[in-house]
Formats: sequence, structure tokens, C-alpha cells
Amino acid sequence: MKRLLFLLIFPSIAFANPGTVMMAGKYTAPGSAYVFDWDAESTTVQTPAGTMSTGGTVSFDPAAKVAPTGTNGIKCDAGYAYISAPAGLSLAKGQAVFYADFRTVQSLKGIMAFTNAGGTDTVYIWIYDGNMIAVNYTANSTTKYANSGAIIANDTDYKINVLWGDSSNGSVLKIYVDGVDVTQDGGGSFGTVASDVPVNLYWGSDATGGNAITAHFDLMRIYDDIATVY
Repeated sequence: MKRLLFLLIFPSIAFANPGTVMMAGKYTAPGSAYVFDWDAESTTVQTPAGTMSTGGTVSFDPAAKVAPTGTNGIKCDAGYAYISAPAGLSLAKGQAVFYADFRTVQSLKGIMAFTNAGGTDTVYIWIYDGNMIAVNYTANSTTKYANSGAIIANDTDYKINVLWGDSSNGSVLKIYVDGVDVTQDGGGSFGTVASDVPVNLYWGSDATGGNAITAHFDLMRIYDDIATVY
């Protein structure tokens, strides 16, 4: 148990046609330690140096158990958590890992959002069209888009990994579901992050606390590097 979230941009989003996976590969955990770790079992944020606050309804509930071990889950009923300036988060490169059960798949709902103070550099992970994971990665106001295709269903457990790297870190934007690369290129371009820190984190909403999701989460973990995917 743990979970995560991030940022905005709903209008004029280009997505690839569902069905064509750009590259298949198995996920391999990165070599470095994670920099953010929130465990449903402990009900507290484990590693970041920041202050957490919540809005809406966020609770720890055995009935919200998702994956892989333990007894508790995080029940997010149109609620979200906000953590100011967690230590070690990077907008230039990194990855987020979470276990989720979208009991009611909704359209245009935020899962996780990272943003710098000026909003010029962001990573936004969200549900799009009620059936896919979508990611907007903005570096110095230049945005790259990707999505998973229409593979997300109601009442189903998933392990989701999102990897990002700006133009100075491999120009990477990948989505893995249950260890398989399901990335579909949604267009846009990679920029170079202008301001990497501080980074604010929203879990369960967009970067303003809006568009809050209804879902169960078990684990939220963020790494400061990009995984090897072969």
C-alpha cells in the first residue's frame, strides 16, 4: 500500500487511436531507492519532507484493499491529498508506481499531479474518457502526451507505472499496466524542465485539488530515476 497523483490540461489533447501499443516490455524496478512512499497499512506518508493535508473524503478502509499484500486500502471518495514540497521529487526525470482499483471509472479525473510553483513544469496522471490512463508531461511550458489506450475497466485491480524524462533525460514518457508497456503516443513535444524544485504533489485530483477521483488505492511510490524496461 501506497498511492499517487498529478496535474492539469483538459482542452485540445491529442491521443493516439486505442489499440496500437508502441513498445512491449516488462517493467524492471529502478536501481535507486524511492523518494516517496505512502503505505495504506501505516496510514501515513513515509518519506517526504513536507506537510500533508486532505480534502473531500480520504479514508483507510479494509474494504478498499487493492493489491498485493496487507489488509488496508485507501478509499478516495471524491477526495484528495496534498503534500507540499516532498523532498527528492523530480520533474526532469522519475517515475510513479501505484496500485489502484477504479471501482467507478470516471472521465477527466485526476490520479496524481506534480507541479512547480510557477506551473511551467508538471506531470499530470489522470483518467481520460472513462477507460484509459492519460499523462500530460509539461517541461518549460512544452507538453508531451501519452495514454494507455482503452484498457481500464470498473472493479479491477491494476499496478500502474508512469515514467518520465525531459529532453535532457532521454525524452521519455511511458505507461505500464501490470508490468506491460501500453504506451500510445498522444503527440506534442518534449521540453527541458526549467524549474525542478520545489515540487508540490496532489494525489487523487488535479494540481488545484479539483477533478477529484473516486477510487481505491493501495500503494503510492515515486522514484527519482527512470526504470530499465527490457
